Amino acid sequence: MHYRPIQKKSNMMQPAKSNKYIQNKVILHALFWILSITANAYIFKISSHISLLDFYYSIFSHFCIIIGAYINTLILIPIFFQQHKYSTYGIVALLNIGLTTLLYYITFRWLVDWMMPNYFFVSEFNELETFIYALAYLSFTTLLNLSESWFELQEKNKQILITEKENIDNQLKALKSQINPHFLFNSLNVIYSEALKQSTQVPEIVIKLSDILRYVLYKSKNDTIKISDEIALINDYVELQKHRVDNGGCITFDSEYDIDHNMAPMLFLPLIENSFKHGIKGDVENTFVNISLQSNAQQSHFIIKNNQGKTSYNTNDNEKGIGLENVKNRLLLLYPNRHKFSINNENNVFSVEIKLFH
Repeated sequence: MHYRPIQKKSNMMQPAKSNKYIQNKVILHALFWILSITANAYIFKISSHISLLDFYYSIFSHFCIIIGAYINTLILIPIFFQQHKYSTYGIVALLNIGLTTLLYYITFRWLVDWMMPNYFFVSEFNELETFIYALAYLSFTTLLNLSESWFELQEKNKQILITEKENIDNQLKALKSQINPHFLFNSLNVIYSEALKQSTQVPEIVIKLSDILRYVLYKSKNDTIKISDEIALINDYVELQKHRVDNGGCITFDSEYDIDHNMAPMLFLPLIENSFKHGIKGDVENTFVNISLQSNAQQSHFIIKNNQGKTSYNTNDNEKGIGLENVKNRLLLLYPNRHKFSINNENNVFSVEIKLFH
């Protein structure tokens, strides 16, 4: 037996009040210790029936354990373990267990007699058993604390990922909003130039432009489209832009795909716009724009080449780079570590190459 009763007394506890978060934690911790005290009282009961005195003994045992547990979780873990000072933590944790063992010894040698003079407890735990008992409890409470910290960290990471995704979505929307007015501006230039010529093809051009704008306004809102849709868009746009080129210009678009992969909408169009704007335009003979889009199971390969045109007016650097920067940023957001982007400017030929890895 662990103790011998002489007279029974009563004990009362006052509940703590705090804000909602702290209150929830206090409730959870209180439930844990109440369950632990009850389990210990049942395990170490002195008879076949559990009595109030069994709870007194369990409460005094836990008095020492609780002090050691919160020294560990509130001081030692934040200062040493979470700062990756594992060796130092191991040493101070052992000292803490030794302190808990000492408190246990003091409690049942002096504190119980002072607080409950009408009781006489006979503990069977010696110093080694008390040390092992404290070690088991502090190890368990440490694991609980680390598990709680892990779940809190996972929740924080989840919120960070959600925030990052929202930021990426906002950036993509901003980049898409750049494409539409830029595309419309260049297309209207085609109609304007044909109108100045009083060309009979203006109605046909307007219809072609309306078909492209329908695609831009509706399909471009999707996160992904089929590569066949992108090819159809490029074909329509190239046909529209051919009206800007005299008979001396050469425009080609070659496309082929084995698998109709999904891809980001209007990814290549800003580059094609740039080629027509800065290559075809100007007093240069034998102008050309060569476009190729090939796709297989492993990758989609886009390349565009154009001669360096002599612009008829000075172009603002920010305006000139809007297409390239737009595509670069979209690739970084949509295909991180799954793309290759390269620019080459040699022998009066400007080229851009993109590889998307599936």
